[in-house]
Amino acid sequence: TKENPDPIVGLDGLRAIRKLIRELPIVAIGGINLQNAKSVLDAGADSIAIISDLLSSQDIAQRMEVFNKI
Repeated sequence: TKENPDPIVGLDGLRAIRKLIRELPIVAIGGINLQNAKSVLDAGADSIAIISDLLSSQDIAQRMEVFNKI
């Protein structure tokens, strides 16, 4: 949704950041959906920000319930 997004760091980049920064929470944002959310959390994100996947859903509340179970 940004005109000039920051570079993508991916799961490997997230793991590297987590190794360097253990005491601060990390929130991952960008391209996160039901298929990759667990991998993002497993890679070290403390939480995830989901926009497109939720807004494209016919039932946002139900979709959020599914994400909350991850």
